[in-house]
Amino acid sequence: MAISKGAKRTDGLESADQVARVVEEIAKKSQTVADLFLIGVETQLRGVDMRSWRWEELDIGSKVLRIIQDKTKEAVEVELTETAREVLKARYNERGDNVYVFQNDSNRSKGKPISRSKIHAEIQYAVEKLKMQGLIPQDAVIAMHSARKTVAAIAHAHGEDLEVISKMLGHRSTEHTRAYLGITQAKVDALRTKYSTGIKRGTRA
Repeated sequence: MAISKGAKRTDGLESADQVARVVEEIAKKSQTVADLFLIGVETQLRGVDMRSWRWEELDIGSKVLRIIQDKTKEAVEVELTETAREVLKARYNERGDNVYVFQNDSNRSKGKPISRSKIHAEIQYAVEKLKMQGLIPQDAVIAMHSARKTVAAIAHAHGEDLEVISKMLGHRSTEHTRAYLGITQAKVDALRTKYSTGIKRGTRA
């Protein structure tokens, strides 16, 4: 399998500071979407898997989350970070009487999980405001899936083991992870050229 150009591009955020800014900006309009995004960053789970969580399915006191992934239909266990546990506990204390962890509170859709369109709209609104302030690069493509991608992208930028990153994401191969992180053949070739020794072959009699 060749190194892929990837499908629809989505970028991860570049630092914990960027994550904090995005989450804070989203929370100004929707604490639910802000919490969903932050949990995505902390667990590397897909938005589709988190959006429909029911309180009855989660053990709030546990440090390990066990779910069936919607895309792969595989069971996974995710160790919850302290940040993730605090967010879930706070939501339970505030909205534990809801059916869904990330429930839509509008009168029109009350009692249903928050919609994909609502998630997308709130994230885009926050990101555009931060771009206008120069706090996020103008060409960055940030969406809900950026939450899943962020820790992997930061870890890779800091030289962490690609196999460990791949396992964290639940990928079947590191080749998939390379494509996912945008490690294209062009980038590989550019890196090879950049670090070429430049040594010229001498002539011998």
